[in-house]
Amino acid sequence: MKIRIAALLFMGAFLIQGSLLNLLAIMGVTPNLLLCLVITLTLLYNSDRAIYLGAAFGILYDLVYSDVIGVASIGLLMAGFLTWKARQLLNPENILSILILSSAGTVLYNLLYWGIVNLFRDQFGLLDFLKLQPGYVAYNMAVMILLYLGLINRAIRHRNDRYYK
Repeated sequence: MKIRIAALLFMGAFLIQGSLLNLLAIMGVTPNLLLCLVITLTLLYNSDRAIYLGAAFGILYDLVYSDVIGVASIGLLMAGFLTWKARQLLNPENILSILILSSAGTVLYNLLYWGIVNLFRDQFGLLDFLKLQPGYVAYNMAVMILLYLGLINRAIRHRNDRYYK
């Protein structure tokens, strides 16, 4: 994927994340579109561009929406590098790969975000945080499956495809 298209996807996700997505909250849980894009694009395109774009938009996200700057960027970097390393073990053509990476990436990102933010200010307790995790995992998993199904034909090309070049 070209860097311009990926940057436009991240810009759209950033704008939707902070504005329209709060209208779709289920029990106070919304998907993290930046995290979904980082994991999906890193898995499908085997490129580190999505990781660095995610880090840049993570800093922008923290500047606009958070009290602590850099936490989302660190979490997106960690989830992206986890996906990049796991891509060597998992088959990107199998939908089970995105399910595994979406759940692991979401839990890793949220634990890291909660831990660092709680160092600087007392947000809420660990048990309250853990109660929300199944909702976050399910919501992010649903968004990543939709992204995966929309992008898999553009990312993975087969020799039998008559348009293969």
